Amino acid sequence: MTETASTDIEIEIPPPPVVEKQDEFVANLSKIYQRLKYSKKLKTSMKEVEQDLLGLLDVKLFTIYQSVDNGKEILASFKGGDPDDDDSIEIRVPFSPTSLAGYVALSQRALVIKDVLNSEELIDIHPRL
Repeated sequence: MTETASTDIEIEIPPPPVVEKQDEFVANLSKIYQRLKYSKKLKTSMKEVEQDLLGLLDVKLFTIYQSVDNGKEILASFKGGDPDDDDSIEIRVPFSPTSLAGYVALSQRALVIKDVLNSEELIDIHPRL
């Protein structure tokens, strides 16, 4: 007589892949981007997407950069913090590697900077920063 042993196998179902969350994030960010890109008045559109963007990015403040003055300057518009504030703060910087925003615009690459006050770290990125 032959004995057979049975083994109970427990299968663990993994959580949903992160890809689904990333796809949803990208889709939501794309919708916000389209609303900003095709708006006739950026300030008005920034106010309209403010809460959606703050929630999506889980931040208290965001900055939108746009090229102005025939591509010689970058206009940085900040929004967030006070939902009753209809004004956004604007800063103009040259479209050049003398500012982080200008450098990113020229190089078309994202930067992660650990310490913006560390001149060696900035010089490693570009000597004019």
